[in-house]
Amino acid sequence: MENFETMDLVLSISGALIAVMLGVIGYFLRQFSSTVTELKKAVDQLKIVVSVEQERLKNTKEILSSTATVIESRVSSLENTIDRHDRDITILKTIHNKE
Repeated sequence: MENFETMDLVLSISGALIAVMLGVIGYFLRQFSSTVTELKKAVDQLKIVVSVEQERLKNTKEILSSTATVIESRVSSLENTIDRHDRDITILKTIHNKE
């Protein structure tokens, strides 16, 4: 009978230890789950930020491209004006030197 009581006591202590260990494991799993949820939210927010920044970059590239086109046309126009003035100056110098 004493052997049965010892076995019963060992099983009771083992059961209590297993219950405590399962409680600790459950606590850590809950913490892990909440951490994973927070990380998922952070990743989703980062994805939104990245897509917004990519759109801004695309818009900036388009603006810079159109600005570069305008600048190129202005530079070309100024080059033509400078060439005309250079020719006019040359003509005036030639006329002035003949007199």
